[in-house]
Amino acid sequence: TLKIREKNIFICEDHHQVLQFWHAYKDSCPYLLTFDHHTDLHLAFNHYIYHNGEKEKTWEEQRKALLDGISANDPSAIEKLTHAEHIDAAIKTGIIKKALVYSENSYYGRQKEVYTIDGNSPYAGQNIINNCNYIEMQSLISSETLSFNFKKFDLCIPKSQWFHNYILDIDLDFFKSTKSFENKDLTFFKNLIDNCIAVSIATEP
Repeated sequence: TLKIREKNIFICEDHHQVLQFWHAYKDSCPYLLTFDHHTDLHLAFNHYIYHNGEKEKTWEEQRKALLDGISANDPSAIEKLTHAEHIDAAIKTGIIKKALVYSENSYYGRQKEVYTIDGNSPYAGQNIINNCNYIEMQSLISSETLSFNFKKFDLCIPKSQWFHNYILDIDLDFFKSTKSFENKDLTFFKNLIDNCIAVSIATEP
């Protein structure tokens, strides 16, 4: 963990490892704003239970026991997750209040807990909101692009509810090349950094 201008920044390789960092903010009931190429919204421990599960127990019984480990910030439980299961685990254990997922991929027609903006049904209070946008590399984090696309989040949740109590999470696969940073106006993105309570970054090598 680094500290830059009094803000904690956690850097890890595998995305699910951010849970050990997020857990420290649990009492604040923070929101999550994540930038990712993928949605990373698979059900927690599906991969582990499929390959290592106990046949005499249901998947939900096993999932609950493993989530208890996440609640206790047990590193061995965190390591049983894959890189795409950490958001579901954080929501189910109350580490994160709601997740705002800004991605290139979309998440239509799967978990009922996930709402994909511009989907086929209205927002019904789901704890995970997926804002999917295809963005050219040169304008990926430009103020013009972000201010336009973030208005979609406002359709579901007012900015005033989450803006001063969120963890900014970044998977580096969101940035396809150095062209991602070639825009002159990055004010919006810098404002997100300034107003978050902490930053987590997954390098996903």
